[in-house]
Amino acid sequence: MTHSDLDFLASCISWIDNADKKGAALSLCSHHYPEQYQELEALIEEKQKINSEFDLAILSPGHSKAEDMYCSACHGFYELAYYSKNVEYSCECGEGVLEPVTEQVIADDKVRIAKGELLELGDNPKAVFLDGFERAFLGLVAQYDGVPLALYSFEKCIEILQEGGMSYEDAEADMEDIILTACSQGNFQGSPVFLEE
Repeated sequence: MTHSDLDFLASCISWIDNADKKGAALSLCSHHYPEQYQELEALIEEKQKINSEFDLAILSPGHSKAEDMYCSACHGFYELAYYSKNVEYSCECGEGVLEPVTEQVIADDKVRIAKGELLELGDNPKAVFLDGFERAFLGLVAQYDGVPLALYSFEKCIEILQEGGMSYEDAEADMEDIILTACSQGNFQGSPVFLEE
């Protein structure tokens, strides 16, 4: 058995919680790999120390057993089996750091993809996207002449403003100003569309 095979076997055995099952696995290993059994035991012990550190981390606030992660450099989504806020995880692209996926990350990525599609198609480079309202972005819609525009949920925009401490009435008034500003930015050609649900 190669060292990497032995290391993999040690990893597998180290995660077995049931003492009887772990004992049976060790018994099989001692029977099938007697020459490498001591090395295997040492590897298992090493892995169990690492596992117990993860278990402690998982039990403390801010840690989770499985976490969806995102790299803003390559825009890749990944799943980590174990995640700790105290550890920085490098992306396999070599350029970014993995961060937990949040509603904001998903919204930002959705807007990034939509902007990319507009650039690829060469359609409506004047389309206006609202900074800070990515979570309210629903997608792209076409005008009567086929020119795509950004579509936002009006109610979600209001919710985002209310998260900052505004009342519903103030948020609604602020949205009217935001809409007018967005319209003037795109010379009314690229103005976003709002869906009232």
